[in-house]
Amino acid sequence: MMDPLSVTASIVGLILAAGQVTSGISTIKSFLSDAPRVDHHLSQTKEIETCLAAIQNFLSSIESGPKDRMGFIKIEHLVATLTQAVLTFSELEALVKKIVAGTRSALMVRVHWTRKQNRVADIMLRLESHKSTLSSMLSIVQWLVDQFETMISLMYLGPNFEYLPVNQISKPADYQQLYTNWPTKS
Repeated sequence: MMDPLSVTASIVGLILAAGQVTSGISTIKSFLSDAPRVDHHLSQTKEIETCLAAIQNFLSSIESGPKDRMGFIKIEHLVATLTQAVLTFSELEALVKKIVAGTRSALMVRVHWTRKQNRVADIMLRLESHKSTLSSMLSIVQWLVDQFETMISLMYLGPNFEYLPVNQISKPADYQQLYTNWPTKS
């Protein structure tokens, strides 16, 4: 089993690979502004980068926050999905490099793109599936963390919390009353 630091390192590697794929697809787009699906693939890789960055941020907050948050996510599931994403990104990166490698003319890029665009589309579908899985994991974990923190906050407030309807708060002194009676940690 991988520890959270190894998972974070895997995500950093994936973000770098996604950046290289995005760069390669941008190169294809610069040669072939009218090529079918290039814009779509470019936006997909940027979305995947964003998803990976969100997971990286979440894992960083787990490392610096309460350790029991890690119990909200099964590392095995995350590792399996990340492993598949690494393999898929490696395949896509190699394919994109073949399309743009050594070509200096739009005609050659168009020929390579035409021959390989269906394979790129198939790989992008797999990456989209990985992104959906990772996004779902992240959403579930974030929801659980939010619920947990809300529950802790309500337990902390407990009997010290008094209901004050919003329509009765009309001046700064009313807000001051709320903060004056706010419980503090001992």
